[in-house]
Amino acid sequence: MTHNKLLSILLASFLLIGFTGQSGEAGNPDLVQIDEGFSQYVRLWWQMQELPTDEAVIAWNDANIQNLNTQTWSSGNGFASAMYSRIFFQVAQVNEFLRQTTEQKLAERDIATTIRQKVPRWRAEARFLRALSYWHAVDLFGGVPLVTEEDPIGDGTGETAPEMSTRQELFDFVESELQAITGSDGDEVLPPAGMAEYARADKAAAWMVLAKLYLNAEVYVGESRYDDAVTVTNEIISAYGASASALESDYHDLFLADNHTAKGVIFAVPSDGERSKNFGNTTYLVNASIGEAMVADSFGVPAGGWAGPTPARCTRT
Repeated sequence: MTHNKLLSILLASFLLIGFTGQSGEAGNPDLVQIDEGFSQYVRLWWQMQELPTDEAVIAWNDANIQNLNTQTWSSGNGFASAMYSRIFFQVAQVNEFLRQTTEQKLAERDIATTIRQKVPRWRAEARFLRALSYWHAVDLFGGVPLVTEEDPIGDGTGETAPEMSTRQELFDFVESELQAITGSDGDEVLPPAGMAEYARADKAAAWMVLAKLYLNAEVYVGESRYDDAVTVTNEIISAYGASASALESDYHDLFLADNHTAKGVIFAVPSDGERSKNFGNTTYLVNASIGEAMVADSFGVPAGGWAGPTPARCTRT
C-alpha cells in the first residue's frame, strides 16, 4: 500500500462528510436506502437538528420528512435511518483505516520510513472524524453500538453484531478520544490550531466538539460540565487570538463563496460547483431556502429555488 493510497483512504473519510457517492451528484451512491440527493451528511445533520424544533419547517413530504416537523418520526423514517447509516458508514471507514495503518501492517508492507512518520497524525485525524460521528450519535440517538478498529468485521449473519452501548459509554469514549488527540502525550496528536491544511482537522476542531459535548452533558449523561465547556472554548480563543484581527470584520463573509480564505472557520466541509457536486452542503442550504416569490437571481441561483425549509414563523409566498 503506497503513500498516496494511504492518504487517499484518509481523505476519503473527510470527503464522506461532504459527498454522497462516487459519481458526482448522482450515480453509485454511498447509501442505497434513500435518494442520493437526500443522503448527504451535512444535509441530514441540519434537518435532524432544525426541523424538529421551532426554528424551521419544510414544505416537502419526501420520505416522511414531515414527521420531523411534527416530532412523530419512528425508526422507519427515511431521514432518521439515513442519518444513522451515515454515522456508521463514516465510523466503518475510519475503523478500517486504523486497522490498515498499525505499525505491524506498515512494516509488513515495507512502507517507507518517511511515510510512516506521517501516519500517526493521519490516525489522529481519522480518530477525530470517528469521534465527531459518535458525538452525532450521542446527540441524536443516545445509545448505539460502539464499534472500533479492535472489533471484528461483521460476517453478515448477525452473529457478530456488536452490543448496544449506553449514552454514558459513548459520551466517555468521545471525550477520551478527543482528549487523547489534543494532548501532548503519544504520537497520534492533531496539529496545533490553525496549522492544518484547509478542510483537515486540527486541535481547535476537536476542542469545539468537546465544548459541544460538555455544553449538553446534563442532557446526555445528567452531569453539569459547563465549566469544562468554558475551558476548552478558551483554548480555542487563546489559540486563534482574541483580537479583532483574528476574525473576519464582517461575520457574513464567513458564508460567501470564497470563504475558504476567511478567518475564523474552525473546520470546513469543502463545497463547490465543480469538484464536489451534490444536493447537500451549501447547495441545499441556499437553494432549498429560496421560495417561489423570492428573486432567486439575487441569491446567485438563476435557475430558481426549491421552496423547501423556511423559518417556522415565516409565511412563504
